[in-house]
Amino acid sequence: MIPDIKRRIDQIRQGEIPEGYQKKSVGIIPQNWNKSFLGAIIKELSSGVSVNSDITIDTGIYVLKTSSVSEGKVDLHESKPIIPEDLKRVRCPVLQGTILISRMNTPMLVGECGYVNEGSNIHYLPDRLWQAINRSEKICNFKWLNYLLNSDRYRTAIHALGTGTSSSMKNISKEDFLTLAIAFPPLLEQQKIAAILTTQDKIIELKEKLLAEKQQQKKYLMQQLLTGKKRLPGFSGEWSMQPLSQLSKAITKKTADEQYEVLSISAGIGFVNQCEKFGKQIAGEQYKNYIVISRGDFSYNKGNSKKYPQGCIYPLESRECAAVPNVFISFTMQKNKCFWKYYKYLFENGWLNKQLYRLINSGVRNDGLLNLSDKEFFNCFVPAPPFNEQIAIAKILSTADREIDLLQKDIEQEKRKKKALMQLLLTGIVRVKI
Repeated sequence: MIPDIKRRIDQIRQGEIPEGYQKKSVGIIPQNWNKSFLGAIIKELSSGVSVNSDITIDTGIYVLKTSSVSEGKVDLHESKPIIPEDLKRVRCPVLQGTILISRMNTPMLVGECGYVNEGSNIHYLPDRLWQAINRSEKICNFKWLNYLLNSDRYRTAIHALGTGTSSSMKNISKEDFLTLAIAFPPLLEQQKIAAILTTQDKIIELKEKLLAEKQQQKKYLMQQLLTGKKRLPGFSGEWSMQPLSQLSKAITKKTADEQYEVLSISAGIGFVNQCEKFGKQIAGEQYKNYIVISRGDFSYNKGNSKKYPQGCIYPLESRECAAVPNVFISFTMQKNKCFWKYYKYLFENGWLNKQLYRLINSGVRNDGLLNLSDKEFFNCFVPAPPFNEQIAIAKILSTADREIDLLQKDIEQEKRKKKALMQLLLTGIVRVKI
């Protein structure tokens, strides 16, 4: 960091006013910045209406989901068809260059703001969302304002405006929102700040698009290689199909009095520390009956979820050994026949889903687990390619995983860079050249 900027940050943190700055109720800001209010910038803020309104509109209209407004953006693809009970509700077209604000939402999401990059025939329901219209483009750049409203400071301030007696839903009043004070730079500086942050957003979007492409490529490779539809050079011959009972062995070793890290399985993530998932260790007296698994062993969590209605199977990868609930079906693949990483990808690709669906006969039990016995599970059939071919397939997919992981880390770094830019530029700590 440039020494002048670091010194300025330190001064402001200590409550000192650097040269060229002034102290206002909105904080220490550059001398040519002003304090303003959202009501002085926003020309119009649509209001909610009664659900019982007599105003009607033709069917065939699509409206935004409330969740379509997040992280400073509006996802028009999140729209949904209007439903019969909404036919008499007033709805408004989404206009380009406006900011949509979630005025009624869950406590964590109320106050989310998103800039509308392009117009469409999509509508929104004003009893859940506001649409802010610029009073004058000669005074305020709405892209800049959207970045400001999504900065940590103002996101916290807007979130705090949410009120209501319901613990699951909060509301923001128009008066509270419009009287929110902000630090207001000259228009040219707003435009420059918005341009810099927009460029950073484009970098993130391009890398996210590349990530989606790589994830799709991996999915294609899994579908082709794991099933034998596409063979790698040097391999031929038929694959056999065998039940898991012939390729694996159930793990029955209990923890007894030995101490192990206690893990659970989170759908879509894999093994997680039980304290991290539940906020505490829930094993209790049952700990002595927990099963001990080692690196490369698998556990099948029979709990269903929206993403994994047939349950999910994960290998232990990041630890040498651990304890898992005995309600999981834990097993180890035969070392001389099966390369565990090949089966990791096979289960990840949902190979067993159709078989498990047929076996699960009566939904979820009272304890939240699927009706499936250990014997039924181990009678499921899986491919058994030659051992060396399993290794070769897993190596290709592991390479794809590493590329995806590196790109995900790169994207997180770019997001941190954007956050740092917002903190410096939107507060005036770092000035842009005009």
